[in-house]
Amino acid sequence: MNPDELLAEVLAERDAEEWQQGLEAVASLDQLAPYLSELIRHHQRAPELMRLWIELAAAASRPDHPAHAYFVEHYERGRAQFAEGLDNEAARSRLREGVSPESAAALFHAVLNGLQLQWVLDQDLDIIGPVTDFVRLLFDHDRAAE
Repeated sequence: MNPDELLAEVLAERDAEEWQQGLEAVASLDQLAPYLSELIRHHQRAPELMRLWIELAAAASRPDHPAHAYFVEHYERGRAQFAEGLDNEAARSRLREGVSPESAAALFHAVLNGLQLQWVLDQDLDIIGPVTDFVRLLFDHDRAAE
């Protein structure tokens, strides 16, 4: 097994643990931003792992890369799980009008990954505030009261 395959295996194991923790911790949309804030803080305690993940993800964009399948599956599963979480009427009614669950899922991953990349480049940058703001933009909290 080459180093990239080994790293992909380690990341897959970490992902499985984090997905399970997320499913257990986020029972409603109101719990999403606080959970993400804690998850980001956890990742920030290991900036080298975050950097390795970003570097490996970029390298794995090549279809012949050993970790390509891992990243394709990672994003497919993440988008599907996020969109699935919006399948029930209560959650879907909170999604900002005109935004599909599938689009919300893609945007969600793009924002999280983009902000983490920015933080790796500048560790003085606050990315928790923007993640919280993005969740507020994605979900119309006023519609929850209707």
